[in-house]
Amino acid sequence: MPSELPATSLRWTCDPKLIGVKSTEELKPLDILVGQPRAYQALLLGFSMQVLRINIFAAGPSATGKTTTTTDFLEDVAKKLPTPQDWCYVHNFDDEYQPKALRCPPGLGKELKQDMRELVQAARIAISQLFEGDDYATKRDEMARKMNQRRQDVVTRMGQVADGEGFVMQLTALGISLVPVVKGRALSEQDFLSLPKDAQQKFTEFSEKRLKFFPDRLAFLREFLLRVFW
Repeated sequence: MPSELPATSLRWTCDPKLIGVKSTEELKPLDILVGQPRAYQALLLGFSMQVLRINIFAAGPSATGKTTTTTDFLEDVAKKLPTPQDWCYVHNFDDEYQPKALRCPPGLGKELKQDMRELVQAARIAISQLFEGDDYATKRDEMARKMNQRRQDVVTRMGQVADGEGFVMQLTALGISLVPVVKGRALSEQDFLSLPKDAQQKFTEFSEKRLKFFPDRLAFLREFLLRVFW
């Protein structure tokens, strides 16, 4: 018949005298995995292999300390190895999707990062002040004046070419139009339709020919202005 157990028998107790120390501070951490000899040997083998692209895969039930144990083991091994060099990735202006890697002495990568941050901050202030200065404004206005003059010269030349062929050139929001001139007067659309068919054809052919030439000149000026001011 089962006997009743006393309260002192319902839990296990450890006699402190069996540990052999007065405090846990006197104990040294274990350098092996308790109850996991195969896992311990696997970690030793894996970390001792000086080969690239070798990974260690820890499997087992969750919440059993796999990540903590592996990390602690790796940190202990890393203390005995030379300090690795720093790797810094910088922008590649030729291909923004392929940054350039810089190999730096240990500790220099952090300093480089801080120096680059300070450089960018200083450059932002300096560039902003540069574009707000009177010297920049003077040079910008002078360049704009020269480019406007050049544009006007091209437009004037285009108008002279059109005038020499019996047309008046008009710049509109939609582009360039050439209006025939007869007896010193620009023709309206109704006047143009009243001309003989051969005269209409002559004016139309010349207008189409010149309209293919003029936009190239204006496109050149627009592209040049964008390069200068942007």
